[in-house]
Amino acid sequence: MFGPSGASLLSAFYFHLRQLELGVNKLASVLNPLQGCLIEAISTFLLVFVIFASTDGGRKDLKGSAALAIGLCVPAVALFAGPLTGCSLNPARTLAPSIAAGHFENHWVYWIGPLLGGVVAGLLYHHVFRVKNQRIVAREPDVEFCDK
Repeated sequence: MFGPSGASLLSAFYFHLRQLELGVNKLASVLNPLQGCLIEAISTFLLVFVIFASTDGGRKDLKGSAALAIGLCVPAVALFAGPLTGCSLNPARTLAPSIAAGHFENHWVYWIGPLLGGVVAGLLYHHVFRVKNQRIVAREPDVEFCDK
């Protein structure tokens, strides 16, 4: 919702209203922090995996727009995780509003979850799903010429 500059501006104009949330992510009341961390990790995993898969230059089977795939992944993930965790997907997106509002409850969820999800997506894509660029090198046949 709000980036660092937006949260800072709202905080400056409404400094007397500390009850404003200013885009702070909060866990739903039905979740504990570990569940929230898992939801953030899954959400970020999906986004990072789609980014890797749609922008891999080695893939010849991909037809369509990488920007469209990524652009459709973000609202799909937000519809899933938004009501539960606020769908941060990015620690910096959570940090600035938290500083502006002075709200740091369960803040670690929005660091550990996205970092863990992004790392797992990157490693899984790189080691399992990435199309490896293999060069086919033509070898000359091993033929011995005899001058007899």
